[in-house]
Amino acid sequence: MEIYLKLFEVLLPVFFIVGIGYFLGKKKSDIDTTFITNYSANFGAPALFIFAITSSGVTYEVFSEYFFYSIIALSCFAVTGVIFLFFMKKDISRELPPFFLPNTGNMGIPICLFAYGSLGMGVAASISSLVVLLHFTANIFLASRKFDIKIILKSPSSYAVVVAVAFLYFDLEMPKFVLNTVIRKVGRSH
Repeated sequence: MEIYLKLFEVLLPVFFIVGIGYFLGKKKSDIDTTFITNYSANFGAPALFIFAITSSGVTYEVFSEYFFYSIIALSCFAVTGVIFLFFMKKDISRELPPFFLPNTGNMGIPICLFAYGSLGMGVAASISSLVVLLHFTANIFLASRKFDIKIILKSPSSYAVVVAVAFLYFDLEMPKFVLNTVIRKVGRSH
């Protein structure tokens, strides 16, 4: 019974928020989602990565190992996507991202926390951090068909991942006030 309670604790907030979004979308379909999207991209995702990377107990060695494995896996998926899109005569630059950029952060990190504990959350964060970096860089570059450094400089998630990994690399402890702030942002309380 305890495992069901833990599963309920982890997944209920996600389904609750999805339910609210679904209800609001059905009730008022002309809702402007710009604020929610910007809030999530600029505050929610960076807070999730800072928290998951620095408070999970994962070491820099473990983080970098799984980050490297993720590069290999995503590269294989990208090559597979290019091959499929080439033979299907589709626009490779516009249709490639779904082949190799999964949505791993919002559900993947909480599920790994439930299934594998805090270390599993840290490993999931290493994989998700690569995916997020690619979402906010390669994905946008492929869609716009040009490289623009301003995109990277405007991405709070990129800064969050770099700062959190720097804390891992130098084996520093994240200041308590930062963790308390990001814990509130990701909706977790102690």
